[in-house]
Amino acid sequence: MVLLGLPPQCTERTMPLTEEQRRTLLARASNLRERLGRGLSAAPTTTGNALASTRRDRWCQASSKGDVAAFENLLTRRNIDPKSLDQLLSSPPCTDDTVASHWTESIDAVLDEAARTDTETLLPDAGGPPFADFYTPFCAVARQGLALSLSGSTYTLPDTVHRTLTSSLAHSLHFVFQSALTTERSVEHITHGRPTGDDSDVERHFSKALLQPQRLARFLLEYSVAARAASTLMERWQRNTLEWLQRLTTDTEAIARCFLAGAPLGDLTHIECGLSDPHHGGKSVMRLHFTSGLRLIYKPRSVSLDLAYNNLLDWLERQGTPYPLRKPVYLARADYAWVEQIDHTPCHSQEELLQFCAATGALLCISYLLDATDLHDSNLIAAQTSPVLVDLETLLQPRLATPQTSQKQDALRKAAMVADHSVLRTGLLPSLKTGADGSIADVGCLGGLLGAHSAAWYRHERTASPLSDAMQSAMDSGALDPTVLVDRVAQGFAQTYGFVLGKRDALLDGEGPLRHFNNQTVRFLLRDTTVYIKLLASSFSAHALREGIDRSIVLETLYRTVQTRPDSDALAVLVEAEIAALEALDVPLIPATTHNTTLPSSLGASGPRLFEQSTFPVMLQRLRNFSEADLARQMEFLRGAFAARTANTDPTVRPEPSTGIPTQTPRSADNGLAMARAIADELQQKAIAGDDGSVTWMAPVPIAGTGRFRFDMVPLNREFGILGIAFFLAAYSHTTGDSIAGALAKRAIQTAVQRLDIQRNSHATGIGSVLYALQRIAVFLNDPAIEAAAHRLVQRLPDAKGALSQGPGSVSDHSELCLGLMAMGKTELAIAGGQQLFAHWSSLDRQEQRLAVLTAPSLALSWHRLNAETDAEHFQQACSETLGTLRKACEQDATQTVNLHYALLGCANHASDHLLGNWLSDPLAPRRPDGQRTSDNLQHGACSVADRLITASRKLNQPKRQAIAQRILGDMANHASSMGGYQTIAGMPRGTFFPGFNQGLSGIGYTLLRNQADSTLPCVQLWD
Repeated sequence: MVLLGLPPQCTERTMPLTEEQRRTLLARASNLRERLGRGLSAAPTTTGNALASTRRDRWCQASSKGDVAAFENLLTRRNIDPKSLDQLLSSPPCTDDTVASHWTESIDAVLDEAARTDTETLLPDAGGPPFADFYTPFCAVARQGLALSLSGSTYTLPDTVHRTLTSSLAHSLHFVFQSALTTERSVEHITHGRPTGDDSDVERHFSKALLQPQRLARFLLEYSVAARAASTLMERWQRNTLEWLQRLTTDTEAIARCFLAGAPLGDLTHIECGLSDPHHGGKSVMRLHFTSGLRLIYKPRSVSLDLAYNNLLDWLERQGTPYPLRKPVYLARADYAWVEQIDHTPCHSQEELLQFCAATGALLCISYLLDATDLHDSNLIAAQTSPVLVDLETLLQPRLATPQTSQKQDALRKAAMVADHSVLRTGLLPSLKTGADGSIADVGCLGGLLGAHSAAWYRHERTASPLSDAMQSAMDSGALDPTVLVDRVAQGFAQTYGFVLGKRDALLDGEGPLRHFNNQTVRFLLRDTTVYIKLLASSFSAHALREGIDRSIVLETLYRTVQTRPDSDALAVLVEAEIAALEALDVPLIPATTHNTTLPSSLGASGPRLFEQSTFPVMLQRLRNFSEADLARQMEFLRGAFAARTANTDPTVRPEPSTGIPTQTPRSADNGLAMARAIADELQQKAIAGDDGSVTWMAPVPIAGTGRFRFDMVPLNREFGILGIAFFLAAYSHTTGDSIAGALAKRAIQTAVQRLDIQRNSHATGIGSVLYALQRIAVFLNDPAIEAAAHRLVQRLPDAKGALSQGPGSVSDHSELCLGLMAMGKTELAIAGGQQLFAHWSSLDRQEQRLAVLTAPSLALSWHRLNAETDAEHFQQACSETLGTLRKACEQDATQTVNLHYALLGCANHASDHLLGNWLSDPLAPRRPDGQRTSDNLQHGACSVADRLITASRKLNQPKRQAIAQRILGDMANHASSMGGYQTIAGMPRGTFFPGFNQGLSGIGYTLLRNQADSTLPCVQLWD
């Protein structure tokens, strides 16, 4: 409903709550920390013991994932006697006069107001939350308190502002009450039946009925936590509203001078509340509109860090930076500020868009220099030709200290560290992630340059980002290749990096602009804000709203992630601060200082080092480390992140050229070894080495089940990851005798074995491919240690029956496992697994079998090899059925042709199949029907055609097929040289390092090696 004007002050109060009810309300609403701190407990009873036991189990599950030993250790470290839990968790506890009871006075006022409210005269509020009528007395009491506080003020708020303020309070109340109200309404409908009318009528009928004083009192006693939360929301709404009004009154003239050159500010006409998460007693950012036309942002916090940033941008502009960045105007006070409103403004031409892209590259460079993180799209305003960064609390972000260890840092940790100290940490670069429902969202800010890609689970949900809107406006007059936009971002980054490098001495000077970042307070992000939002929502479930102890148990979930850390005692202080903020209905904001490594004194703690280093010296050291080598790595990561965003395995999307070939690389397939060497050299150059000698790489990697990619450490597998890279390097060393490539392959295997040893619980998924790769690499390098690692992995496998999960999706993993075991000579194990696989296969219906065939390229080959070892008729029959299904699939989906060809080549008694013969007679199809070139990769591109021809030439004794393969690879090499790189997958722009085997450089290099006339390298697709 809408309240117009201010309700009259009540001069006479009733006392709806008896003293006994008040004590019950206080007792039930008390939280865990209050019970611990004040000794609030109940004498145990049979019922109490049962309830305490249930709560103990829930607490153990919430904080320790059900691990009783870990839970008891947590209690001990928090000085909580496990033997006292029965009394602590019993309900309700006894209370005494020391328990704060002032908040129950607000509940008295609400009950009194409800008794005075004529529910028949309430008007629907189109902008209000569900159950809006229910919140009427709460909002009325809060406004009465505000009116009393403003009684001596000369500042008058218009009705429109009152409505907005009241609506914001109602929505906050609804966030707390919605689960309880929905539960009670459902109970009422079950008990008394659903009233007639549409949903809104039924909702209003329920809300009005609940406002009957005695019923409302019972409801608030039942949901005591909600009652207490409502009192908190009302009190801080009054306090915060009064605070910003007083500040506005005090600063009116200064605002006019700062933002209007002294012209009158005018009256306040409209406000927008809740533009940020609530912190420090519900304070959040607001936008204010005045009759003068001025719009201001009110920030209820210090903006000292923002001013330091503005000062740096001013200094760079005075020094002649190639891309000056726009910044807001601030009127700063000690603990709040008025800030210029800057709107998203689209680009009006392609030239403006290109300027904007270059400026975003400059912004990325400055953010990298200042060690920023979590710069999501809500932090960036697209203001025509310049991005504007706002909310700078996460600049100079500290890192948690890592436990000291005598062990050398391996490649995986080194790569993680390299990424964490790179442009990737800023949060600005594109980064696709999946939600629980499998949908994809780009959580990186600059992904908007390539079009919006969001999903409902992503907290900054939008239909289109400001960046994609700006791009679209500029594209109306003609198309721009996205690679041109990325090139401009890279240009802006590189030129700004060079400019900063040239000014390094002046920046590092004690009187330089960077000095303003010393002794600053920043926000430490212990975890993503979405964790807090979801946890707050969970803590307001109907169950958790009945007693404070139950809500506290929900919040104890935050302890899960810190229990196993060596620094858990120091982190526990932060967790307690997080929980205290959530208990007070705030989103936690943990302060850290740029000159200290310990916990801030405001948290009431001091002692051991929590952070790795103080962040101001870290930032200065980063600037000292600026160099051509560092620039090259950051540019590689920048381009890799954008490439991963545009890459797509959809075969209908035209691929773009990928990683470059040196100009001196020969163009003829006769020089395949030279081209393979160029790939091996690039792998050597791009490797990230650990202190222990192990290596890994960073590149676009596939997001399972989506056909999309993100920039990350390469995975373990052969298809896209470390084992595939090692497979090529080992084959290259075996073919050429190159010891450097062989050593790099061994260092990659070292990384793979380390990861496999960590993953002790082996399972069937992908293990067959791992076993095959390790076995063949061991042969290539003549290294028994690698073969031993494969045998250790076999020993950790569960029995075949236990390993076989249900459903068609498991067929691929287990057919590959059989082939991997046979490659290792583990024939008996392979046959046992094959029998289990066949039993599972037979249990599937026709449709499930078809799906299994289409998702298991190796299935026909596994049946064939099992039949060859056992001469069992059922394996032979299964092979024939699988091939038949593949033939039919090829009639509808041409992409299945590759799988059919390999299956026919691998099954000797089917190699004369007419489908294979017809293709072999005319295999030159490295172009799509529209005339565009296909990709070069080994999965579906030119190398796939060449590899099948090479395999046919050897297995079918048809030497002329290899000559055709040689011409295909020669054409691929010529095109790669002219275009500046191989075409790996669709959407992958040139210059991108993409080292995978199936669709990347390693597979291309391996095909070039197999094409050598004297090569005996096996066909990987046939598991030879």
